[in-house]
Amino acid sequence: MNHSTDEAPLGPLDGDYVRPAEPYVPDDCDEPRPTAKQLSYLRALADRTGQTFAYPKTASQASHEIRRLQGQKRTSRVERRVERKHIADAIARGPENAANVDVDRETEGYGSTATWR
Repeated sequence: MNHSTDEAPLGPLDGDYVRPAEPYVPDDCDEPRPTAKQLSYLRALADRTGQTFAYPKTASQASHEIRRLQGQKRTSRVERRVERKHIADAIARGPENAANVDVDRETEGYGSTATWR
């Protein structure tokens, strides 16, 4: 092949050195991930204080969340139990008591012979 000097080649030629591609590293990965110990402690603190936390991507974010939750007031077991019961009841009720049966829309029969009332 004849390559003119006026045009730049579209790719490497045989025998040309090709630098290996660098792996993509996201900007937020310059720090190590949170340790299992940090995550376990975060869950325990969140449970004790009745708070939630955003899942940290780095160890420093986990440390920041730990410090934030350590500064929160601790709630009693009774308060946490009552709150969990309220949440469970709200989930069970669903939007506009979605678990209620609409008798007018109930079916009769079984399997392929089932029909609407």
